[in-house]
Amino acid sequence: MIILWGSGRGLAHKIIIFLKFCNLKIMKKIKQKSGITALELLITTSIIALLLATVLPQFKKMQENSLLNNSTENVISALNKARSQSLASLGGLKYGVRFAANSIIIFKCENTSLCPSGTTITTETINILTPAKIYPIPSPSEFYFERLNGKPSAAGSVIVIIEGSIPSNSKTITISPTGAISF
Repeated sequence: MIILWGSGRGLAHKIIIFLKFCNLKIMKKIKQKSGITALELLITTSIIALLLATVLPQFKKMQENSLLNNSTENVISALNKARSQSLASLGGLKYGVRFAANSIIIFKCENTSLCPSGTTITTETINILTPAKIYPIPSPSEFYFERLNGKPSAAGSVIVIIEGSIPSNSKTITISPTGAISF
């Protein structure tokens, strides 16, 4: 393109024509290189798939560990609460904990001499989120604590397990004959 400096048009007009000419050359180069090639798309997809394959299993494991710790803390908290209420002789009653697969029930015995076969009143229910399960060992699914000394009705263990996790994720909570709770 030839720009005629001596024609009757102003300098501003000549500059605009020059910029349009330069812009046209740049746009031709950009149009030739626009778009994504199949190879670039394949490499990007492979990198994203590789990252997801390494991150997702770790995220699932972290989520299971969090659920296991939360469920274990709920069991320990319920046992400690029932024991402390018995030791405090709240209402002159014994307190205990009953375990179901997905819940923990804190109860009080109305007739302390017949506990646990006597009438019990539920004071609190704590639900455990699935896939966590609670398995008391030995088979009695409830423990109650004596007033004044806090000794449990039976020594034993409670296993909290995350079902379906490979390898199996579990924690064991032990209730000693003295009433001490450990895991």
